[in-house]
Amino acid sequence: MGPDGSYTYVSSGDDQSCAVNTEGYVTCWGETEFGVLEAPPARFQIVSSGWNSACGITVDNEVLCWGSNQSGQLDVPQD
Repeated sequence: MGPDGSYTYVSSGDDQSCAVNTEGYVTCWGETEFGVLEAPPARFQIVSSGWNSACGITVDNEVLCWGSNQSGQLDVPQD
């Protein structure tokens, strides 16, 4: 069961789910050993949960990722 509140977007990963609430903040829930449930304190447009990691696009169009980086998946390419 997800958290209380109103959400505009939700994404489910391997053992966790993350959602963007109507204020733009991400809430994650489920099971994880890799910090996926600790979303950055930024406002997001969208979020995507993967296997032990998640990424989102902030309201400032910046890509932020969190969780496990065992395959380099948190290394966002820079222009």
